[in-house]
Amino acid sequence: MFSIKSRFGTYRGLVRTALDTSLWFGGKYRPFGLVKWERVRRIVFVCQGNICRSPFAEAVARNVFQSLPISSVGLSTVSGAPAFAMAQEAARRFGIDLSQHRTTDIQDFQLRDGDLIFAMEARHIAPLSRSCAGYEVQIALLGLWCRPRLALLYDPHGSSIEYFATCFNRIHRAVIRLGEEAGDIDVGRRLDDHDSYINRISAVRRHRQFVRLRSR
Repeated sequence: MFSIKSRFGTYRGLVRTALDTSLWFGGKYRPFGLVKWERVRRIVFVCQGNICRSPFAEAVARNVFQSLPISSVGLSTVSGAPAFAMAQEAARRFGIDLSQHRTTDIQDFQLRDGDLIFAMEARHIAPLSRSCAGYEVQIALLGLWCRPRLALLYDPHGSSIEYFATCFNRIHRAVIRLGEEAGDIDVGRRLDDHDSYINRISAVRRHRQFVRLRSR
């Protein structure tokens, strides 16, 4: 049965998701759904507090991108705090352990040229752009790699465990799709070793199958 709270967290989450996604369809956020993989040297996931969405995305990406450095930060947080308890619980459903995660505020993080920065919300783009001034980076909206595309991955903090699972499932699917889209890109260079390419795709598929089995 359809439930707003389990699908979008809150009524506000539903409205904001619908609004931001409609703006994407209108063309406003189209540039944030494109990546030039040949320029990527590191992937950085960003959310507000670095206690729910971005650490989960980071952990999934570490299973998908075997060679590319992966990090996560918060736009407004205190560095050194653990992941939110309910986020840790939801992550375990995907075989992800967030118990060792510690938050990093963007002011304590060293950005660098070649960063591919994934925001969870369109309203993160402006502060990210200010923080990244002077660096050659790409900024994208992670939810645009979901199917169907979502310009907003609404913050699950304060919501039910059911919405946490929904949000994390969307993040998981988006990161898996990123790995498939990146294809034979490895730390900004195309792989010449066909076996390495096959091994990466196989690892992505095995992780997807593992999550499906755990969710039954």
